Amino acid sequence: MKNIILIATFFVTAITVAQRPLPKKGNDFTPQQRAELKVKKMAVALDLSDKQINSIQPLIANQELERQSLRENREEMKNLSNDEKFNRLNTRLDKKLDFKRKMKSILTADQYEKWQKMHKRKRTEGRKKHKRRRNE
Repeated sequence: MKNIILIATFFVTAITVAQRPLPKKGNDFTPQQRAELKVKKMAVALDLSDKQINSIQPLIANQELERQSLRENREEMKNLSNDEKFNRLNTRLDKKLDFKRKMKSILTADQYEKWQKMHKRKRTEGRKKHKRRRNE
């Protein structure tokens, strides 16, 4: 009897441990809240002045609003033609270049260099994280 209980306990434990954990859902912050958090993180990491913070805030807020609209229209984006995909990618890259130019004009040379390194590191970490999720 003890052996049966022990074996049953072992199997129940093994089954519960083997279950795949549910993916964590991100916080449901508004775009303004996400922008504010990003700017504050940048201010801490780059030691930004108040003038720089005030200049960066609308840029990040605009970026977050665009991301929110993209998230909401994700299903529609799957059915785009090649020309529409090309135009969408082209405008996204133009916006990215414009954002970099504006950041370069706001930040000092050292801050801009540090920001680029941070940005690149976050992108590579995000790609690795995405790859791990897809392989699970």
